[in-house]
Amino acid sequence: MDKEKILSASRSENRHGDEMKRFNSMKAAKAGLIAMGSVNFLILLYNYFLAGDDLIKVICPIAAGISVLFLYDYKLNKRFWTLALACVFAVGFTASLLMVLFGVSFAVAHTYG
Repeated sequence: MDKEKILSASRSENRHGDEMKRFNSMKAAKAGLIAMGSVNFLILLYNYFLAGDDLIKVICPIAAGISVLFLYDYKLNKRFWTLALACVFAVGFTASLLMVLFGVSFAVAHTYG
């Protein structure tokens, strides 16, 4: 009987520990989202006002960050829609990265070629 109570208490502590890990992971993900959003906003301001550059160069890191966050949420919660959203943002990241690379290479070739 005592052994059963000990095992039950141990299982309860393990569940509580798992919930705390998950809660701390979500807090870290939210803090990462806030930090990434702040950095991307500063990049946006710099590109738009100072560099006069394309907004596509700002969309690229934002899409990458959102994709990583959705993948992390999928790892924690195993919800299919978060995996689908991660794929959508990963495609957006890839497309904007290709536009940036080809745009830069086209500008260099046009200037020096």
